[in-house]
Amino acid sequence: MRGTKHIIISLLCMAATIGCHAQTAPLTQDDITITQSDTARATMGGQKARGYRIQVYSGGNTREAKNSAYRIGQDLKDCFPEYPVYVHFYSPRWKCLMGNFTTYDDAQTVLETVKALGFGRATIVKSNIIVTD
Repeated sequence: MRGTKHIIISLLCMAATIGCHAQTAPLTQDDITITQSDTARATMGGQKARGYRIQVYSGGNTREAKNSAYRIGQDLKDCFPEYPVYVHFYSPRWKCLMGNFTTYDDAQTVLETVKALGFGRATIVKSNIIVTD
């Protein structure tokens, strides 16, 4: 069942992006992880501000939860290459968040699409975001 869901989500993502995006290089863990680089990114073309992100996954502090967070992060990056994806360990759990939305309405619009792709537990959370000029 779990494998079937992953295949269906992948197919939906591919169908949504055919013709819209050029093929890119393979995603690395650095592409979806921000740890101490928030400050560096903020000074390299963006500023920190209060806003919203979509929390797609929240697990425990196990290796399985970490792997799930990264797997979901990869799925999100495949489906939504235009939004940054963040996988962090916020003690005591792994979380996967996406986007830097300045308004709740912007986040709500994307949330509906995320839920339609099978991430039914996704929700909007207040967060420090990075706003680019």
